[in-house]
Amino acid sequence: MAAYVFAATPAVAAAQFGGSIGFRAPTGTESNARNSERSGYDARLTYDRELTAHFGWRVDLAYNQMQYQRDADTVRFKVSENGFEIGASVRAELRQGAFTGIYGTAGPLVSFRALCGSSGSFDSNGRVVCDEGETSLVGYTLGVGYRWPTSERREMSFEVRYLDNVTATQGGSLFAVSIGMRARARRNND
Repeated sequence: MAAYVFAATPAVAAAQFGGSIGFRAPTGTESNARNSERSGYDARLTYDRELTAHFGWRVDLAYNQMQYQRDADTVRFKVSENGFEIGASVRAELRQGAFTGIYGTAGPLVSFRALCGSSGSFDSNGRVVCDEGETSLVGYTLGVGYRWPTSERREMSFEVRYLDNVTATQGGSLFAVSIGMRARARRNND
C-alpha cells in the first residue's frame, strides 16, 4: 500500500523531511482525574509530500513521554510513560496574501504504549507496570501551523495539534505544541 502511494504521487511533487520537538498536555475534558494530571513532550520525524501547490500529504513518526504521579501503599512516585505514534495526514496550505505559510492537517493516528519507568526505587531497573488503559489505540489528529523560511534550503514551523483517542492520555485527548525544522520544498520554478 505504501509503495503504491509513493509511486502514485506525481514526480514533480516536492518531498520534505523534517523533525520537531514539543510539549503536550491533556485537554482536561476527560472524567479521569489522574489523566488530567499528565503532561509530557514529543519528538517527531515527518515526511511531507506535495500533490499540488496547496495540497499534500504527510506521514509522522513520534516518540512521546507522559509523566504523572502514582500512589502505591504509602509511597508516591512519578511515572514516565513512553510511547509511539504513527500518523498519516492530508495537508492544505495557504501560499498567497497575508496568510502565506499557514497550513492545516487532519488524519488518522495509531498510538502505542511501550514502557513505563519510575523515579522511585521499586525495582532495580526503575520499571513499573503500565497497567492503565490500552497499549494501542486508533485515533485522529487535527492541526494548524505556520512555516517560515530561514534559508534557501531550510524552514521553521510552529504547530498546534489536537489528538484524540491516544494511549498517552488513556484514550482521551490532548493538545500538543511543537516547533520544528525541515527542508524547503523545491518547486518547478526554483
